[in-house]
Formats: sequence, structure tokens, C-alpha cells
Amino acid sequence: MGRLRNVVGAVAIAALATPVLVAVAAPVGAVTPARPRTGARCLVGSWQLDLDRLVQEASVTQKLTPSGTVELKFRNGEFSQNYSDTLTGETTGATGSTVKVTQEYGGGVIGSYRAPSAGQLDLSDVVNTTAMKMTVSVNGVAGQPNTQSPAPGTMASAVTLAYTCRGNTLQITAGGPVAQHYTRTH
Repeated sequence: MGRLRNVVGAVAIAALATPVLVAVAAPVGAVTPARPRTGARCLVGSWQLDLDRLVQEASVTQKLTPSGTVELKFRNGEFSQNYSDTLTGETTGATGSTVKVTQEYGGGVIGSYRAPSAGQLDLSDVVNTTAMKMTVSVNGVAGQPNTQSPAPGTMASAVTLAYTCRGNTLQITAGGPVAQHYTRTH
């Protein structure tokens, strides 16, 4: 379910969890300690990808500026991931010309999920309706936009991922050096 971005590099994924309260009576006015869900139970809910952290970890050759959101939801054995984000990279060439690359992502990916063992997330029955529009500008003059659908790096078929979920944090990896970090939103 992750996606790796080419040209200006990045990845995306998400999930949700709700804390479980400890069943011990507490004095009136006292804060009841919470024990966060972990494992597969933790996945259920809504998550938002930390785009700043993703770009920082994925980009080694140029500075990228992310904006927008990537949201992931897990419910009743189904997942959905919605993209509404933009990555912008800018560099100055040897001749002093400024090159700016903008990648706009939109659409979504839906499918089924299972967590058959600790830390393993299997995604299947994938339907991808994403698109990415890339525009390259040189010295402020934009070239013809290039649109690709599905968006490069988005999941288009079944995949098995590694994950760690605890409380309001989710980390998903696809076996590479860059992890996708999510924060629970609901």
C-alpha cells in the first residue's frame, strides 16, 4: 500500500488505533491510565502520513517541499488510502538556471487487508484510481504537464508490508530504507 515517488522521491501509507482503558476503578477526578492497542487491533481507524518526515528520509539529493495530505483508513477488513498532496523540488543548474519540479498526487487506492501475524500486513483486491501530474519549470517558464495514472509508486497489486502500530503511531515499511510514519486522526 506504500508508494515510492520517483524524480522527487517520497512514499505514503496510513492507519488508526483507539486506546483501551485499564479496567481499574480510579478515584473521582483521577486520570485513568490508558493501555494503547497494539498489533492488528491497532490498525483500525484513520491515519495521516507525516509527509515532512517522509521527504526528509527519502530525499538525499535535493530539498523537497511537501504540502497536502495522504490519509489511510482501516475498517472491517478493508483499507483506503486517499492522496491530495504535492511535492515540489527546486535546484539551480551550473549555468544559473532554476529548475522546479512539481508533482501533484490525487485519487485513491482501496482494497482488502489482513494482519495474519505480528507485524505483517497483507493487502489484496487492490483498485487504484490515482493520478500524478508533473510539471517542470525552467526559470519560471512551465513546460507541458505530464500526467500518469495510476500515479508512479502507488500500489497497484497485492503486497505484503511490515508494520508497527502502538496507540496513535503507525510505521509501515516495504523492505527498503525509508519507513512511512503515520499519526492517528480518528
